[in-house]
Amino acid sequence: MQTRNTFVQILQRMLYYYPLTLTGSILFVFALLLLYDALLSLNPFSFILAIFALTVLFVLGILNRIQVLHPQEMTYEWDSAEALYAGKEYHQRIYCEGFRILPFFRLHFLLSGRLFVAEKESFLFIREFSSPEPERFEFPLYFPLCGSLKTSGFLCIKDIFGLTRARFTPAIPRTLTIRPPVILHEEQAPAVTMDGMEDTARKKDTNEERYYQREYMAGDKLRDINWKVSGRLSTLITKVSHITQEKTRLLTIFFQNYRKPGPESLDSIVHLNVVKGWMLSFIKVMKEAYPDYNFEVITNQDKFTIETPDDIDHLGLVLGTIHYHSLVNNTYIPHPGEVFIFTTPFDTQLSRLISGLDQSRIHLFRSIHSTPSAHSAKKQKQATFSLLKPLPHFSFPGWWVLRREKELYQHRLPNVNSINIEEILVDAKLL
Repeated sequence: MQTRNTFVQILQRMLYYYPLTLTGSILFVFALLLLYDALLSLNPFSFILAIFALTVLFVLGILNRIQVLHPQEMTYEWDSAEALYAGKEYHQRIYCEGFRILPFFRLHFLLSGRLFVAEKESFLFIREFSSPEPERFEFPLYFPLCGSLKTSGFLCIKDIFGLTRARFTPAIPRTLTIRPPVILHEEQAPAVTMDGMEDTARKKDTNEERYYQREYMAGDKLRDINWKVSGRLSTLITKVSHITQEKTRLLTIFFQNYRKPGPESLDSIVHLNVVKGWMLSFIKVMKEAYPDYNFEVITNQDKFTIETPDDIDHLGLVLGTIHYHSLVNNTYIPHPGEVFIFTTPFDTQLSRLISGLDQSRIHLFRSIHSTPSAHSAKKQKQATFSLLKPLPHFSFPGWWVLRREKELYQHRLPNVNSINIEEILVDAKLL
């Protein structure tokens, strides 16, 4: 075992200092074969061409290595703090100092890793970026699905012909979460009339509503500022209603990430990805339209209380790493009033949940498989997903992308007092 580890370390060290790229290696082998043929046939043209190719590789390799003789003088930092959402391109930055790049050479960043889109399914990707300005190195990142991204990258210097390289940094590891795509955000929030829940168009009643005033605090709405008093006192004064403060309400949202056991497919992963984004967008829109409403999101394994934009951002992080489950880990407690359910066609526990909420007014948001009959049934929202559409950011998915669902779980909804169903057609395509 120790001998094997030593061999692996030696091999890694050799690869670290190996001066040729794949193209350079091919050219090197071709030059050696050409030189061998020239010596056998005494062909001076082949001999000169082979020596010229080997000389170019040697000179470029030496110049590359000279530029990285003092790596301790070079500082770099990968800024990966920006939130990443699936289906949208973002630019990451590497800040470099002390880099002196010769003409005809460029700084490159090689990135590789896996994006885990399910418990066992993932994307393998290898990408390379270059920049003529090492002080501000930017590179684009795009991922079609949400999930947990485990990646590492390293900096190196290459000639503009792509023949030689000089690596001088250890691998920079990162574990990032790709959040669900924000979809349908342009839609207005649905009209919600909960028991005891006020409408957004608040009615003013001077006999019932009384205000007290205090200095402006971060988070106060501009419409609540008393501008007359603020101008008189030379400081911002906010008017606060006792009734408004008491009317904060809690919306209950169930996120149904259930599916029968078995290997996942392109359909199942895309449906869950769309529903995650739909629910996250719903919460964002609702919070903007109803600032006084909070949310309780119940998943298979946990509960989350959403009160602030930071809570929504944290929920996006959590949703990015949530996958399907087949076991039920929670007990449904009756929720009087209105309840919101987000689910997929693979949900094996939907009927059980609705049966336990027979006293509630239910809003069901579910994705359905795109079929000709579904398209012709009625006008519905649509989400077409092409996995390998963005060719400039091509990744290497596993065999799971070739699996398709032969049959979807048929939801037989029990009879309840009130249920409102909203559906989105999901068309999952490979290309």
